[in-house]
Amino acid sequence: MNLQRNLATALRRLAFSSHPGAWETFRIWKLNNSGQGAIVGGDNIAISCSNGQYVVAEGGGYGGTVNCNRTTAAQWETFGINPWP
Repeated sequence: MNLQRNLATALRRLAFSSHPGAWETFRIWKLNNSGQGAIVGGDNIAISCSNGQYVVAEGGGYGGTVNCNRTTAAQWETFGINPWP
């Protein structure tokens, strides 16, 4: 399974309600000094949860667990946006 599918599945599992509460709300951060504006292909993002911690793809995201328990957005907490073909 690829990281995008793993992340999307994990976020759907975390946010399962039709009336999301704080634990089902995420903030997306645009990284790499890419400035203001829309997130586009090639940008890197981090995702934070209501607890103020960041989403992590354990083991690099290759079929592993996705958690929201990191205090900083380092390599395993950073996700690349692939441009659509």
